[in-house]
Amino acid sequence: KYLVKLWHGRVRDMKYFFLVDEFLSTKILWGLVKKHPAVGFKVPQPVEVISSKTLFASIYEFIPGRSLQDYSQNHQAKVISQVINGLTSLSTDLDPETRSGFSARRPVLYLLTFPVIVLVLLITNPKEIVVILSSVSPSFLPLVGFFANRLVLSHRDLTPLNVIISGDTPYLLDCENLVLTIP
Repeated sequence: KYLVKLWHGRVRDMKYFFLVDEFLSTKILWGLVKKHPAVGFKVPQPVEVISSKTLFASIYEFIPGRSLQDYSQNHQAKVISQVINGLTSLSTDLDPETRSGFSARRPVLYLLTFPVIVLVLLITNPKEIVVILSSVSPSFLPLVGFFANRLVLSHRDLTPLNVIISGDTPYLLDCENLVLTIP
């Protein structure tokens, strides 16, 4: 059995690029998890891509199992924590070539977008100016410290809906947002 994710259209939109990125990221992550089985989770094996001008199909092994959402909140928290720790652990062993296969969200991005976010908040919530401005400094200063941190893998959509439990093994799904970012 296989799982097929499809995009079709005449203009390659964001859905197309997310699907392509998901396949590439999952392929790299699958290889890393295979080399380091102690990370505590797996990902479905990417099998093949079928592509034309108007079609992109990514094919994965099918994982029978139950959604993590069907389990108790304690079990969900344990598994989510296990996946986060596994991604962090994998991040420490990435060679430069493997790192280059992932998109990166560097601290500069956060430093540059922070003032824009503050400005939007001030414009859309003028009555809350005191609250917004009083939280700027305590929120901004820790960002400066992130320059010292090494980037780690982050799923960026890690919810119980994106984890399947097969037997006792968690499988991480939907890796289109997987990036290297600040911890």
